[in-house]
Parts: sequence; C-alpha cells; structure tokens
Amino acid sequence: LKLYKDNYDAKGWKVKPKCESLLNKCSGITPAKNNKSLYQQYIPFADEYAYSSIPYTELLLIDDWKDDDGKKHMKFTDNDNIEIVLNPKRFPSLKKYHKGQIWQIKLYKEEPAPQPPRPFLFLRTPQPVEPPKFTPLLVSPSDKADWSILPETFGVIDHVNKEKKVYHLISQDSKQIFEPFETQTFEKGDFVKFKMYKKSAKDEIRYYAQNIEPCSKELGISKFPSRIIAVDGVNDVKKLIHYVIGPGLIDGIIHFDQTDVKPKVGDCLKIIYYERQKKDSKNPNKQIKVREILNIEPTDQTNDEAIKAISGKLELKWKNGYDPDDVFDDDDDDSHRPKVTSAKFAFVGDYYVHRSILLKYHITSDCNVTGRAIYTGDGKWKVFELTVLG
Repeated sequence: LKLYKDNYDAKGWKVKPKCESLLNKCSGITPAKNNKSLYQQYIPFADEYAYSSIPYTELLLIDDWKDDDGKKHMKFTDNDNIEIVLNPKRFPSLKKYHKGQIWQIKLYKEEPAPQPPRPFLFLRTPQPVEPPKFTPLLVSPSDKADWSILPETFGVIDHVNKEKKVYHLISQDSKQIFEPFETQTFEKGDFVKFKMYKKSAKDEIRYYAQNIEPCSKELGISKFPSRIIAVDGVNDVKKLIHYVIGPGLIDGIIHFDQTDVKPKVGDCLKIIYYERQKKDSKNPNKQIKVREILNIEPTDQTNDEAIKAISGKLELKWKNGYDPDDVFDDDDDDSHRPKVTSAKFAFVGDYYVHRSILLKYHITSDCNVTGRAIYTGDGKWKVFELTVLG
C-alpha cells in the first residue's frame, strides 16, 4: 500500500480513497524487510494446488548416504521400474526419515525422446531402450508400516558363510541374496519368508532381504517352481541319475541319496527346484547356471519336449560288414537266441539306437519299428524303447 501511495504521489496522481482507508487501518505496523517466511509457509499449499492433477506414488526408502562433498542423498523405489535419488534438503517433510519407510511422492514422468529410424546394418547391436526419467515434485509421509508395500517372498538358505557372517539366500524366483547377520539363526536348507527389494548398483541389480523369518518346509517348497524331467541315463556305478528337460534347457544330475525313487531311462519325474550361478570348474572366471533340486517325486505326467514317439525303418550300422555266421548260435537248442551282433548301433531316421537296445530287442537285421526316443542334448536324440513291426 505504501509503495502504491508513494508512486501516485510522485506522479501527482490522486490517491484513491480506498487506499487511504486501508493505510489508516494498517497504521502502527512496521513492514517486514522481506516476506521469505511467508513464502515458506505457503509454498506447500501452492505446490499442492499446482500439482493437484498428478497422483501420489508410494515409494520405499531403501538407502541414504553422504557423497564426498558431504551432501545427503536418499534413494526411493517402487520395487518395479521406478528408482529415484533426491536431496532431502529440497523437501521440508524429509527432516526425519529412516530406511524402510513408505513415502507418498508426486512424480513427473518424462518419456525419452523418440529415436529416429536407423538403417539396417548387418549384425548391428540393438540400440538400448532408454527408460523414462522421474522427477520428484512433492513428498509426504505415509502412515503405512515400514516395508509394508513389499510382497511376502519365500526362499531357502543355500549356504552359510560363518566366517564372514553372511547368508546365501535364494528366493522362490531364483534371485540370489547375500544377507549379513550378527547372530546365526538359520542353517543351510532352512526355508524362510521375508520382504525382498532390489537396488541398482552401477551396471547391475542387487537383491536384499528384510524381516527374515522361518517357515515350514512344506510351505516353503510349495512356493518354488516345478518341472517334469525325463531320465536319460542311470549310472549304478557312480550312483547318479542324469535327466533332461528339452532343447535349449539345462540338464542335470541327481545323486541316488537325494531320492528314494529308482527310475529307469524314459521315466518322468516331478522336481521342485531353484537355479543359481556358480563358478565353472573348467573356467573359474566364468559363471554357469545350475539347477538345485529341493524335492523329487514320481509322476504320471510326461514331458513332450524331451520324449517323443518315433516310427520308421531301423537301419543297422555294422563294424566290419554283415556276417551271418556271427548272428546265431550253432547249438540247435539255443538257435532261437541271437549272439552278440557285430552291428555297433543303428538309426531310425535321425534317431540314434545304441547297441544295448539292439541286444535288448534281439534285432539282427534292418526292420520297421515304432518306439520312443529321449533328448540327449545338442539337438540329438536316442531311442530307448522299440517295437519291431511284423
């Protein structure tokens, strides 16, 4: 009002009566040197109004730290595709906070600029898709309990590093977690439930467990995936069962002491399992994926990816040519039984037939057959069951 009056007086204009009336009502008041405190008081209301069309997003506080310059930073996530880092000084509501808190944050989502079409070049590496950028606008506390927006996850203790006091934990979806402990409460093989969250670190994503609690083996196993496997080999000397799942999928072995089931080649079993990375014994600098089995049981289900029905002409492959005198015994009493044929193996189309199968089904000449074959890896199949057609 005073600036208004001074301006009018300087220009010789007549001050309006309403201004004079208001000035009289404000007499005795000393104007503030600045109105910064007023702005601080009303900025939150102005922001709420300005961003009223943007919904709040629930985010979890997963980390806080100081950089080399002493500046504070906080990392929030929705545990899906949003992860933001902000300076708590920007938002007055962040004066007090702790890891695991749930916060309501209004975010501005900025989609990456569309990339112009690129001419096709042979063997060019696909251009990575740039993720959207999220800018925090408003931050408000939530009344939800710490970690509560994370779903309950189940897992198993894969290893306990007692020297470093670290659990090697595998989640139900085969995420590897390394969780430190003060006092050991779990052993290898224990099933647990917990809250799991992920956090980016440089060029990788790491997973963390919170609120780890024990759970029953029955409940824990029921949360892990299952598959139908096909047995393609049984080694009684080494006491091993070798199994396959199908083309493009890793095979594996089962030790006799892992199960009471005594399968034969061609049998299908149901396994409950998880997968993990481990060092390649042949190349220590390389990591390979292995499947760890939690439970094995017989099943009536079949694996059509690993076992298929076949039919066609079986053609013998001979070591030194066909020798009729090497096929049957001279003894009349045993003439109905084949001797060890000199055929080393056979094929039904592209399906390999081992010599043991030829002996099992007394096959001594080319013939038409039906049967079943099992996948053995590298695009190859072997016959394990045959019926000779008349």
